[in-house]
Amino acid sequence: MMAKINQPDSQRTENSDHDKHSQRRRFAAVEKAKALKRHFIEKQPISVVCEDAHIQPSQFYNLQLAERALYQR
Repeated sequence: MMAKINQPDSQRTENSDHDKHSQRRRFAAVEKAKALKRHFIEKQPISVVCEDAHIQPSQFYNLQLAERALYQR
């Protein structure tokens, strides 16, 4: 039984898995640096780094671009 969207939280009878996992994950700067270090310094494949960090390769590349933009200022 799915809870109705227009019901207040107090009237919902069930917490669905979607509600638990719908929030965006936020990575700390240390976690981002660790992922980049594993690839660039330790020469681990991006696929392995992404699998261990539970992120998509496109997220890794976006992180890489963001880091480069910081140093080009």
